[in-house]
Amino acid sequence: MEPSTPSAVTEVITTSSAAVTVTTNDNGEKTVSATTSAIATVKGKKTTLTFAGKTTSEIKDAANTKDVSVTVSAINEKTGKSFDVAYNTSDIKKGKKLYLYALDENGNPVITNVKTGTIKADGSFTLSVSGDVVDSYKLVSSSEAKKIEKAIAASMKVNKTSISVSTGKTSKITIADSVNMANVKSIKYTASGTKVKVSKTGVITAKRKGTTKVKVIFTLTNGKKVTRSVKITVK
Repeated sequence: MEPSTPSAVTEVITTSSAAVTVTTNDNGEKTVSATTSAIATVKGKKTTLTFAGKTTSEIKDAANTKDVSVTVSAINEKTGKSFDVAYNTSDIKKGKKLYLYALDENGNPVITNVKTGTIKADGSFTLSVSGDVVDSYKLVSSSEAKKIEKAIAASMKVNKTSISVSTGKTSKITIADSVNMANVKSIKYTASGTKVKVSKTGVITAKRKGTTKVKVIFTLTNGKKVTRSVKITVK
């Protein structure tokens, strides 16, 4: 007999401004999420969304926990088009700010360099985005933002850290698939010595025999730089 899969009990609690979903499995473990909506105002190229402290309080009270994943469906007042902003109620703390990341089609975070306004005593705060608005965003605490940007920096890689090329021939440094180019402002290649030349696009031309290095410098959209080194052996 195959072991039974724990069943889950789902309860939906409706407040005046949100729908709270509490799912409890057979082990008594709960996961809580909530959905709500808001109108995003538009002035020029700036889209602004206000998060009501009352909504967050109602969600926490209904869920009986401070840790709730909330998704806000924000509706553009002019176009009627909506976009989602996710946050966690445990991050709503007086005097703090949250950091905004766009989410690409695979749900991976993209740096926006945008922070919310300071969270007020009642839990309310505002968010303003300049330029085009994407479909999905998430707001995180400063500590979580540091982890995200550390992971983004770590993902900046090349496919090969060692390349062999014959004198007079060419080869190319290629960027790894782990690199989300939406987080990259520029990539610069610099060669040490005169054994090779490297182009702006990473094409290596071997000049004379020996070993040398080419540095690949990623400049992220937050201004931080990540450097990778490629060993070049000229035969």
